[in-house]
Amino acid sequence: MKEENQNWQNSTPETPVRVFHYTKEKIAQLKAKANAEAKTENISSLQALLTHFWISVIRCSCGAVGAKALATGSSPRFNVYGNDFGWGKPVAVRAGSNIGEGMVVLFGGKEEGSVDVQVCLPYEILEAMESDSEFIDAF
Repeated sequence: MKEENQNWQNSTPETPVRVFHYTKEKIAQLKAKANAEAKTENISSLQALLTHFWISVIRCSCGAVGAKALATGSSPRFNVYGNDFGWGKPVAVRAGSNIGEGMVVLFGGKEEGSVDVQVCLPYEILEAMESDSEFIDAF
């Protein structure tokens, strides 16, 4: 996991920006687990991934995030690593200056089928998530 603690427009040192990388295989495992638990085959990879993420945020914030909503933006289906503006293909892709507390931005990862989740949450919640074995097992 990689932490980016830059001065974004809406974030402060108290609300760091962090990126979590999910491989294609781990996403498939999350999807299979979600479908098995719900006794269905209708849960998509994206739904399983976001549910896994949301449950961990709630668990690690002791429900305190309920007062503030998480907002999700972007799409992992857009081929952001396929862009070349003359300097070569991107090494990493991030949301830029428009990410504030509670924002979750999804990008297709560099490897096919992987997803990068960029999130801005209070430091205490992100620290708790890194200690949450259920959350970390998805990496």
